[in-house]
Order: sequence, then structure tokens, then C-alpha cells
Amino acid sequence: MVGAVLVLAGCGGDDTTSESPDDTDPSTTTIEIPSTTSDGIDDPDGATPTPSSATTTTDPSAPTSDADWCAALDQDEPPPDLADRVPSEYADATQTLLDITGSFESLESSIPSDVIDRLAAPETGSGLAALADLAERQCGPSESVDGLRAYAQISALAGPAAQPDYCEQLAAVLSLEASDDESASALVTALDVAPDEHAQALATLQVLIASARIPDELDPTQALVAAAGLGLYAEARCGVADSFATMLFIGAFLSAGEDFPGQTGQGIGVAPEPADPGPATSDLPAGSDLTFGVIEIDLEDDGDYLASVIVPAGWERDDSLFGSVFEPADGFGIFTEMTVDTGCDGLCEATDWEARLNATDGYITQFRQGDDALIVDRPTASTAGVVMTRPGFGDSVEGIVIRWSNAADRYFVCDFRLSDEDLDFVDAFITACESARPGWITDA
Repeated sequence: MVGAVLVLAGCGGDDTTSESPDDTDPSTTTIEIPSTTSDGIDDPDGATPTPSSATTTTDPSAPTSDADWCAALDQDEPPPDLADRVPSEYADATQTLLDITGSFESLESSIPSDVIDRLAAPETGSGLAALADLAERQCGPSESVDGLRAYAQISALAGPAAQPDYCEQLAAVLSLEASDDESASALVTALDVAPDEHAQALATLQVLIASARIPDELDPTQALVAAAGLGLYAEARCGVADSFATMLFIGAFLSAGEDFPGQTGQGIGVAPEPADPGPATSDLPAGSDLTFGVIEIDLEDDGDYLASVIVPAGWERDDSLFGSVFEPADGFGIFTEMTVDTGCDGLCEATDWEARLNATDGYITQFRQGDDALIVDRPTASTAGVVMTRPGFGDSVEGIVIRWSNAADRYFVCDFRLSDEDLDFVDAFITACESARPGWITDA
């Protein structure tokens, strides 16, 4: 059932159980699943699962079963009659999960309200938790078991009753129209009025908003649970339309890390670290009126290749097939301009970029060709890359900074041309290009 349960998450396989969870650490705390019965749910073999927690650990060495439902549970595309194959006690919870995964396809998905209500029902969470325990005993540990437990935790977060003040703040936190600062501010207020059951999920969401990614110390599955669970509560209890599908998609996107489905690059869609304009400003010639500013730019206009770049303040921007070009309004030579872009050298898949770019027809090789010797030719100061300048036509100078990661399917390019009267700015433009921070390039 991996394909249906965690197909977008790209997570699973990692047990979220902690022997001694820390109540204040979002990476270790689990979410308790309330039991809706006093005597548990009996499985066909007479054992009584303990649906009190979505992270209950069972003995992985327990005998497995060759039951038909075990094989069906682990299919990437589970059969539509899976609810009929699992033990009857878990049929309703399983059908709800099938209905959720069957209707959720993208950020714009709208899941029927009756399905949302069923997922938010206490018996669904406890049923999925109990089914996960039974599956681990009879079928063995698997990503499907992890997926069932994740959805059990998501369901449990919808348990508390609606609170108007909290609903208002939560809607602001989850709004796609809000800036990060607005979401962070609303989240601080939400923490003050939130039900106790949401404290840990909100703390996890606070980490995600602050970092715009999943930090190493945070478990990806818990990030998915926090985002989707709060979205489910917002929709089922507060009436925030489509918040579950939206937050499930965002949580899955974040938890996917390097392996977001359909992408080959690393860190696709990751917000970049803000670039620092200080070094480039320090390299400006004395008495210059030019100042540098920092902007975040979507280089492919698809949300996948985001970069924080340093550009001259007040220069006109023109987005085209050749990247984002910045040109001075006046005060500089007619050939002076700066461009930021992505490139893939005709390949557009993860590769050994140094070898590719230096091949016979590679970008670096092409830049180095000609009778004019390179003026600058050195590695970049951070991450893998190269800095080069060469004489241009007339007395102009052309410069380029390329940065790459072999796990990414595109490299980052910042280039500039300075007319002969602007050559005092070469060092400043090199530093500006080298100080850019493409979000999808995170290692050497």
C-alpha cells in the first residue's frame, strides 16, 4: 500500500518509534492515538492490538502470515477491494484511507467532505493504528505499516473540538497567501490558544516555517504528520476548505527531500538561504553610487529552482528564455548587464557536472575557447563551481560564475558583461555572482 499511502511523501521505512521520547523535541515526540473502545479490537488470531499509540512497537521477529491481505497491503497500487481483504474489524478505516488517496492528486485536489469527516473520526485513527500493529505482527515490518501509523497520527490530530480563537489563528498559519513572517506570527498566537494535543505538531510546523525545509534533526514522517494533521483539523473542525489536501501535499513535498517524485534534482523547490550583499558592496569602487540588493527569484517560473541573488538596485529586469537579465537605466556603458539563470548543458539530469561542463562541447569549454586568455579562472569559494572572466568584444570584460551539485539536474549560472568604462566594477560583480544562493544546490 506504499504507492497509495506515501506515494507523494517519499518517506516511510523509517520507524518513528522512540523508546524515550523527549516531550520538547519535534524530532522524537510521537502523537498518541486515543482508543475508542475499552477492550481494544480483536484480531482474527485472538490477539488484542493496542490502538492507544500510532507508534506502538511490536516484535519484528513474530511469525508472519501468508494471508492474501498482507500481499495486497504491500502493493504499490493496492487493489480497490483492499477493504474487503483486510480483517473485517478494519474495513471501514481501510476504505477511508483508499478514498483519501484515490481523490488526492495535487495541491488543487478537493477531497469530498464526507471522506474528510470519516478520516477525522476517532475510530478511524484507532482502527488504522490497530491495523498497523496487526500488519506488523502477521506481515512483518514494512513501509506500508509506517504509512498506516502516519495516517493514524494524522487522524488523531483532528480529535480535539473546534475552538474559534484557535481556528482563526490556524487558518492564518496555513494560508498560502500569507508570508512566512505572517504565518510565523499567527503560529505564535496559535500556540497560546491551541489544544494540548496540538502543541507538538505546532512546534514541528514552527521549525518548518523557520527553515523552509526539513532540518536533519527532524524526522520527515513527523513533518508530514504535523502538516497534514493540522490541515485535517482545520478542514474538519474549523471549516477551512481544502486545507487537508493542501497541507498533505506541502508536507509530502517537504518530507520527500531529494527524492520528490518526478524530480531528479536535489532540493527541488527548497527556499534558498538569503544571500549576503555585504561582500559585494565592499568590493564596489570608492565613490560609486551603485548599491546591491537581494531578491529571491524563481528561475524557471515553476517553483522548482529558487535562488537568492544579489543584483544592482534600480536596474531594470527582463525575464526571457535567456534568464533574468538586469540592465542599468543610465550611468553605465551600453554593453553592461547582469544575468542569472539555470543551465543543464543539454542534459537536464543529475550527472558529474564538472566532467560534463569541461567536455568538448561543455559550457566551460566553450567559454574558455578563443584567442583571448582568461583573466580569472578559479573554483568558487563554496560548493562546487568555477569563476571565470575573459576579454569581451572591444574593451569589455565578460564574467561567469557557475555552481553545481552532482545530485542536481541543473546548475546555477550568474554572468555579467561590463563595458570598458565600467571595468572598475569587475570585482564587485564577481563577488555578487559568487554570493548568490541557489536553493537546489546544497552540497559540493
